[in-house]
Amino acid sequence: MFSLMPEPDAAKAIKATVNYYLYGEMPEEITGVSAQVFTIMKADIDRNNEKYREIVERNAKNGKNGGRPRKTQS
Repeated sequence: MFSLMPEPDAAKAIKATVNYYLYGEMPEEITGVSAQVFTIMKADIDRNNEKYREIVERNAKNGKNGGRPRKTQS
């Protein structure tokens, strides 16, 4: 997606995406194509983070229940 954008717009979108991913910071001044691409990337990041949280919660619950049973050696 970024490779199809003009360089200045791609740079803005990449910086906004990285700052959101690493620090949770929403871009203040981003417009046009950069804003549209960021919106798509933000949705993807949010969806992946939610999926990760669900897996962590499931694993924590399973761990509290004793986890996976031990394998028996033959």
